[in-house]
Amino acid sequence: MFFDGASRIGPKPRIIAGVGVVFISPQNHVLPRAFSLTESCSNNVAEYNALLIGLQLTYGMGVRYLEAYGDSKLIINQVKGEYEVRHEDLVPYYHTVIELANLFDGFYIGHVSQSQNTKADALVVLATTLALPVDTEYHLTVVTRHLVCSKHMLRTREVYNVTKNVELRDWKFPLIDYALHDLLSDDPKEAASIRRRSLHFYYDPTLKTLYCRSYDGVLLHCLSNSEAQEVLKEAHDGICGAHQPGPKLKDRLHRLKYYWPTCRLSKNVQQTSH
Repeated sequence: MFFDGASRIGPKPRIIAGVGVVFISPQNHVLPRAFSLTESCSNNVAEYNALLIGLQLTYGMGVRYLEAYGDSKLIINQVKGEYEVRHEDLVPYYHTVIELANLFDGFYIGHVSQSQNTKADALVVLATTLALPVDTEYHLTVVTRHLVCSKHMLRTREVYNVTKNVELRDWKFPLIDYALHDLLSDDPKEAASIRRRSLHFYYDPTLKTLYCRSYDGVLLHCLSNSEAQEVLKEAHDGICGAHQPGPKLKDRLHRLKYYWPTCRLSKNVQQTSH
């Protein structure tokens, strides 16, 4: 059994205390329990209550051999008889712990570091945060499961309106991921490139649009590769497009406030346009 207790300043203000107890069977079955205490108390009193609640629960479950671990050296050494219980507020809790411990056929208590008591500590935080009214219960189910999809696709589905016609790996995604969520590639070179390039881009979350800042300060609407192909076809084949040479067409697209990394007339588009 791992136990932990703590108190903190809550609203109004008042002291809010909670305890966490984690039971682990010899077959590695884990049973976590969290409790909000209805009365204000010190951290040491909360620690004693965590131990007492754990002892009551385990004995009630029929456990007769128990190992208990906590991260409070004071409480552990007092129960082991190595420290004297000097604070009057702790004396009744100490005696109650000894009485309950003697009910077991075998009982051991030992100290662990906070890093080894993280589960019970997390339950304490949960209990003090929820701080429920008297005689109420809050059932919380915590389960593990695999990611629904990869991190990249999860982010892009949340942020962008992805259609079937948009390529899976849009060049804009890394820049938008970095702008919105500070996400970078695992590749150091690519991550450094995104940081450097991001200085020239601006993402509008309301319009869900990425813009590139041109040298003259104009914000250019960034297009994906497939969107760029459609714009090139329209500009080259459209009613007002005419057959313009590459530089003039690029300048016209710039005036239309469009941008993509390879903003030039490709051979594929030239062949398609003819």
